[in-house]
Amino acid sequence: GITMRTVLQSLWTRAGAPDAPQCLAGLSLLQENLRFSGAPFELALPGDRYIRVTARPADGQSVFYAHVDISELKHQQWRLQEAERLTRHSETALRHQSALLLVMLENMEQGVTMLSADGALEMYNLRAAELLHLPPQHAGERLQPTISDNHRQEQAAYARSQSMLNLVPILLPEPGTTASVQSRCPDGRVLEVRTVPVDGSGFLRTFSDITERYHEEARMRHAANHDGLTGLLNRSTFMSHLALEIARVRRSGGGCAVLYLDLDGFKPVNDQHGHAVGDRALIWVAQCILRIARESDLVARLGGDEFVVLQKSVDDPAHALAFGQRLLAAINESFMIETLPLRMGASIGVSHCPLHSDVPQQLLDCADQAMYRAKAQGRNAVCLFDPTASEASD
Repeated sequence: GITMRTVLQSLWTRAGAPDAPQCLAGLSLLQENLRFSGAPFELALPGDRYIRVTARPADGQSVFYAHVDISELKHQQWRLQEAERLTRHSETALRHQSALLLVMLENMEQGVTMLSADGALEMYNLRAAELLHLPPQHAGERLQPTISDNHRQEQAAYARSQSMLNLVPILLPEPGTTASVQSRCPDGRVLEVRTVPVDGSGFLRTFSDITERYHEEARMRHAANHDGLTGLLNRSTFMSHLALEIARVRRSGGGCAVLYLDLDGFKPVNDQHGHAVGDRALIWVAQCILRIARESDLVARLGGDEFVVLQKSVDDPAHALAFGQRLLAAINESFMIETLPLRMGASIGVSHCPLHSDVPQQLLDCADQAMYRAKAQGRNAVCLFDPTASEASD
């Protein structure tokens, strides 16, 4: 003899939540749906349970209500709704990340390419298209065979691009590592190519234009190894090459010669006309030596007005003496700096490996001593080292 409202309210009261939103909403539903029997409706019960109530008219005066427990169904709906919400959130986040990644790719200074495990080009950014002469209109998408075939015919540089893209077996590093090489393009640019494996899906290859850095490093190396005024090798670099050549002679036989040059008459030029003219005179002498020397010979400035030449593959010291005479004749020629007619000479000492020594510094010292003998004998001469002769002073 009690109402359904009373039953529902007593359930929530025993559960200690008579004012719970689910209870109040259920009471309102009952009031509305019991007044007008119609579509099924749902009621929330304590303990996270739910029932569906369906009216069934029995006769003209009575109505039967079927109550079905739909708790598990509601829970499944909630789980599905939560999964859908998370999916929508993930899709939104993925779209955002994809858009962000595309913006980053298109604004990177590096060219970025994605290649499959067999080396096929999957994707590249605009910078990669610029560096590798790939079709820019297809950046960001898989390069279809027809596109690549047409491009291969249109672009002579494509073969070079492919060679840099397909450095596969020799450049594919171990997982977790990066392989890096430098490659020169036909247009003179230098690219640094890095390869990073991608688990199960080929690898990423990046291309950075390091032309400016490459040339700057080359300039630094040149400055470290060469004389700043004449561009010839400096002392330390010359001694390194001399050591290598002596090692070759010890290993394979043959010989080499060292010619030590000290200019005669340079000091008056420097004192009378100033250091600027003196520097240009030294440059002129350096060019003279390079003009007479063979391509395989190494020429260095030791400092001041002293020069040295390493003649490779010289079995007979007489050949080195003849070379010294040709140098002497070239340096003796008069030359002009601006409107100044100038003339200098040179004293040249010659030592031979293995005849005189097979130790780099000793071989240079022997040539130095022979040069002082040339000065002592009247300057402007060429002398071969003689271990029996006493050292002459300038």
